[in-house]
Amino acid sequence: MFIHDPGFNKLDVVKAIGEFSRYVRIPVRFTISGSPVKVPNPDTSRHYGVTVPAELVLTPSGPTVISGLSPMVVLNKKIKDLNASRTGYRSDENATEYIKLHFDTEHYEFRGLIQVNVTDGTLTSRNNADGVASLLLISMPTEDVVTELFTKAVIRIKSETGPDWLPKPTPDRERFEESSKAAFIQKLNSDIVERLPTLHGESLYSRKKGEPLEPGSFEGIGKIESYKDFFSLTTTQKAVWKGLYHTNEFKEHIPPSTMSILDGLFHRVEEWTTHSIRRRHYNSGGKDTMHEAIEEVIDKGNLVYIAPVNAKRSASMRTRCTTAQRRGDVVLRSPALSAIPLALKENIPIFRDLLEVELEKIEKSNDQVITHTVDVTSGYGWNQQTKRSSDSTHISKVAELERGKAVAFPASENISEYISLLEAPMHTCHVKLFKATRSQIKWLTGNSEILPIQDYVAWAKRQTLATSKGKIPIGDLITDRSCVFHSVGKEAGLRLTNALRSRDDVTYVPLTDVNYFKVAAVLHFNKLDVETNALKKKVVGSVKLAEALGFYNIKKGNTPDKTALLLYSRLMLEDLKDQEAIVSIVDVPSTELIRIIDMMVKFRLETVNHKSISARPEVLGQFFGIVEG
Repeated sequence: MFIHDPGFNKLDVVKAIGEFSRYVRIPVRFTISGSPVKVPNPDTSRHYGVTVPAELVLTPSGPTVISGLSPMVVLNKKIKDLNASRTGYRSDENATEYIKLHFDTEHYEFRGLIQVNVTDGTLTSRNNADGVASLLLISMPTEDVVTELFTKAVIRIKSETGPDWLPKPTPDRERFEESSKAAFIQKLNSDIVERLPTLHGESLYSRKKGEPLEPGSFEGIGKIESYKDFFSLTTTQKAVWKGLYHTNEFKEHIPPSTMSILDGLFHRVEEWTTHSIRRRHYNSGGKDTMHEAIEEVIDKGNLVYIAPVNAKRSASMRTRCTTAQRRGDVVLRSPALSAIPLALKENIPIFRDLLEVELEKIEKSNDQVITHTVDVTSGYGWNQQTKRSSDSTHISKVAELERGKAVAFPASENISEYISLLEAPMHTCHVKLFKATRSQIKWLTGNSEILPIQDYVAWAKRQTLATSKGKIPIGDLITDRSCVFHSVGKEAGLRLTNALRSRDDVTYVPLTDVNYFKVAAVLHFNKLDVETNALKKKVVGSVKLAEALGFYNIKKGNTPDKTALLLYSRLMLEDLKDQEAIVSIVDVPSTELIRIIDMMVKFRLETVNHKSISARPEVLGQFFGIVEG
C-alpha cells in the first residue's frame, strides 16, 4: 500500500511497482483511480517487442497485473496479426479457423492457438516466428519452446516444486533446467493428446483475409475408434488429427488402436486417370491418400475401384477405368485390394475390384480402326517416360501411311506385347499398331502398303540395315550370334559403326527410330516360334552394348546417347587422359560434345604415335576454343 499526498506522481509510483514486481515470483495486482494511465512495459526489451506491447494501459477499473502478461492478450494479438498478414498462394480466398484452447491442472496451466486452413483441410504451415510456446514460471516470461501443432501457446508453471517432470528453474531464474524441461514437454504432449478429443475451446472463423472474424465454439477433435468415426468429423477436426499424425512430438502418444486406423487412412495411394496420375502439387483435384479417395465417393454413394497389377498395359482395363470414372467412381492403382485393412473394408464397404466393371459393348464400324501409338521421351535424365494413346481413325487415313509406319493385327494376335515393344527404345518410335477385322485386312492388302503382322515380319526380314560389316538383311542378322542390335541416336550410331568396323568379334547394328520396330518385331515374332532354335536376341541400350564389348566400368552419361558417345571415345582415344577429359565434359549439350570428341579423335589420329606423350589438360581447352569460335 502506498500512502500518498496530492504531490505524488502516479507514473513514478506505477514504475516503482512494476520494477519491484519483476523480481517477485507472484503476480502483483493493484487498483488506481482516475483516468487511464500508460506505463512503459519493463519486459519489452527482453522480448524484443515481438509479442509484448511497448506500453501497459492502466485503467481505473483494476485490478491490473504489472508482472507478466495475460496469455489471452498474446493469443488474441497473434490471431489479429495472422489474419491481417496471411500470405501464400490464393491465401485471400482460403477460409481459416483460429482455435483457442485452455486447460488447467494442479501444476501448470495451458493456453494454445491452432490455425487451420479450412479450404484445404490442413494445419496452416508455420514460419520461423510461429509454432512457439512461451514457458512461464508463475507469471514471469522465462523462455520459449517449439511446439509443432500449435501456432502459439503460453504455459504457466504454478510451482517450483512438484513431480519429477515439473520444470525446475535455474539459479539465474531466467531459464529452466534442460532435463526437467524435456520431461515436462513429454508430459505436456501426452496430456494434450489425451485431452484434445473432448477439449472445448473458442473458435474464430475467417472467410477471407481482412473480413471480420466470426466467433464460435470448438468441441474437441473427437475420438477415432473405427474408420467410420473419422468420416463423421468436421474438416477442422480432421485437420488437427492429421497434424497430430504427422508430428514427431505428439504422434507417439496416440493410442495404438487409433494409430492403426490413421495409418490406413493416411496411406499413400496412386490414383489412375485416363491420362496420367494426378498429383496435388500440380492439380488440387488429385488424391494422394486413402482418406481423400474415400471422401470423394462416400457422400455420393459411389465406389473406389482397385486396379490389378499391370492394369495400365491392358486395353480392357483402361476401358474399365474410363467407364468407372465417368460414373463418378475413383480408380486406384495402389495399394492392392488385398493390402487394404479388413476392418476398413468392413466399416467402409465401398471397395471393389476393377475387374467387376462391365466392358461397354461398342459396335465396331467397318470403316474405323482403333490405332495405338506410344511416345517415349528420356529428357536429360535416365528415367524414361512413356505415354500411350489410342484413337479411332478412318481406315482410309491408315491406308495412306507408308509401309513400316503402321502394322495390322488380326484378332488372333496379341497386340499388347507389341505395344510394349514401342516403350523400350531410347527414342520415340512413330509406328501405329491397330486391330483389324478380316475384311479390313483384306481391303488394306489390296489398297495400301499396310501389312498384317505375319507379312510385316516376313517383309522386314528382307530389309537391309547399315552395320559395321556393311549392309546386311535383317533375316541374316538375327541368326548371326556375333550381331549386337543397339538402340541409339543417328549421330552416335554412325560413329560407333565406324569405330567397330575393324572388330571381327562383333557385328554392330545401330537402330534409330526408323528401323527399331522392324528388328524388335522380327525378334519378338521369332522368339514365339519354336523353330528358331530358341534365339533370345534383344535390342540393347548403350550400357548393355558397353558390356557386350567388354567395357564393364564405363562412365555413364546423363542420357543413353551420351553414354554411347563415351563408349565411342573409349574406342577411339587410347590415351587415358583424353578419355578422362571427355568424361569431365559429358554433360555439355550433345552437339558440342560430338564436335569436341570428333576434333580430339582427328587430332590424335594425325599425331605421331596416335597418343600424347604426357598429360596435357590444356589440349581440351583448345578444343573448347575451336567449338566456341
